[in-house]
Amino acid sequence: MSLVTDSEVLYDLSFENKPATLKVALSLASVDVVKKLLMPGVPRVDVLKQQLNLLDFIPPTEKVWGYGKFLEWSRPNRKGWITLACKLPVVIRGERVSQLTGLSISASFGALFAALACVDKVETGEPRQLVAIEFFNTGTRLYGCSLLASLTPRFVSWLSTEEETHHWKEVAAAMAAAYFALWPGSRKFCSEKSDFRPMLRKPYWVHLDVPGNACGLDPEGHDFVEEGYGYELVPHNTDSAIQQLTLLAGLARLNQMARADGF
Repeated sequence: MSLVTDSEVLYDLSFENKPATLKVALSLASVDVVKKLLMPGVPRVDVLKQQLNLLDFIPPTEKVWGYGKFLEWSRPNRKGWITLACKLPVVIRGERVSQLTGLSISASFGALFAALACVDKVETGEPRQLVAIEFFNTGTRLYGCSLLASLTPRFVSWLSTEEETHHWKEVAAAMAAAYFALWPGSRKFCSEKSDFRPMLRKPYWVHLDVPGNACGLDPEGHDFVEEGYGYELVPHNTDSAIQQLTLLAGLARLNQMARADGF
C-alpha cells in the first residue's frame, strides 16, 4: 500500500447537484502553473487530441477552456482563490451517444490534474489537502477512463469520525445527479438507492460503486493504514467517461463534507 502523507492544500473539490456541476477551487499559485503548462504545442495537450480526435484545446488563459469549452473560471474570492466549474452536459441522449463530449471533458480534467501535480508545495498556512487526484486517464479501451485518488491523513481522520454505512445518502445523491445529467435516459433503469453505492466501513475504508460491471473505487489493500498516513483509492472497470466523472463527483462531495466539518 502506498504511504499517503499530508500536504498543504493546492485545490479543493466540490460538487453541486442542481445543476450538476463539478468544481475545483485553486490557489493563485496553482492557477498560475495551470495557465503556464497547458498551452497548445505542449506534447500532452496535442498528442491526446490527436490520439482521440478530441475537440480543439482552448488554453486556460481564456475564461472558458479545455478540449471544447467545458471548464470555466470564476472571479477570485476574498482569499484570492479561483473556482473552476464544469456544468455536466448530456453525453447520451436516447440512442445518440456523444462519446466525443465525454472524452473531451475527461481529457480536460486529466490535463488539469496533471498540471496541478507539478505545483511546488509551499507552506501557505491554508488547511491541508483532503482528496488529491493522482491519475486521471482518458481512453476508449477497457479501463480507458481510470482514476486514482489519494485520501490524506487529515481526510482519513475525518472518515474515522463518521458512522459506518452501506449507503452514504449524501454521496449517492451527488453521484446520481452527475450520472443522470450525463445520461438522462438512465433514470429508466438506474436508481439512486440501488445503483450508486458509496460505502464507509469502519474504521475509515471508503468504497464508491457506480453502474457498470463492478465499476468503482476501492482502497488499495484492506488491512490497515499506518498511523499518520492516508491511503489510495484504486479503480476497477472504469471504462467510460460517464463512470469516471460520476466517481469524481462522489469524491468531490466527500471532500466538500469533510471541509464543511472543519477538516
